[in-house]
Amino acid sequence: MDLFLINFKKEKNNAENKKLQSEISKILSEKLLDIFYKTNTTLEHNIDGSPYFKNSDINISISHTENIIALLFSKNKSGVDIEYMKERNFKKVLKRYSINSNTGKTEFYQLWTDFEARYKGKQDKTKSFIYGNCVCSYCDNGEKINIFKVKTDENKLENITIIKTIPDYAIKELKTLKNKLS
Repeated sequence: MDLFLINFKKEKNNAENKKLQSEISKILSEKLLDIFYKTNTTLEHNIDGSPYFKNSDINISISHTENIIALLFSKNKSGVDIEYMKERNFKKVLKRYSINSNTGKTEFYQLWTDFEARYKGKQDKTKSFIYGNCVCSYCDNGEKINIFKVKTDENKLENITIIKTIPDYAIKELKTLKNKLS
């Protein structure tokens, strides 16, 4: 399982930013599939909006937040979610989902990204880590995970560079919380 974390230059207009995220996700996922898996195909979307590679047995899950895109490639069905940890009324959101909890910001975002990753990947087990000011969760389907930081040249996607593999010890893995959102 390979997780690619891509930083990109954020646009000021939110609508333009979402469109840019989608374009970068499509182009980079196809390029990375070709580079890492020697498979040349296109990214398509199911009726429910979930992405897949046409004529490929490699699964993909995509998440965006602020100026980061997470692309998860896996041989098995899996899911990823990444969220920027901004201030918000956590109690109001938790109450809407009938969760009685006095969680802090980091714990809230871990709960949220765990929920999203499990939903996308149809899995029960997740792992979470902090990446900059974000929390990222992915389904733990038993495959070893490799995490890569990817650099693009000012959103010009002709030149992509895999900066480094992020070693396990460099990622602050969050302690597992009781599964409160299932």
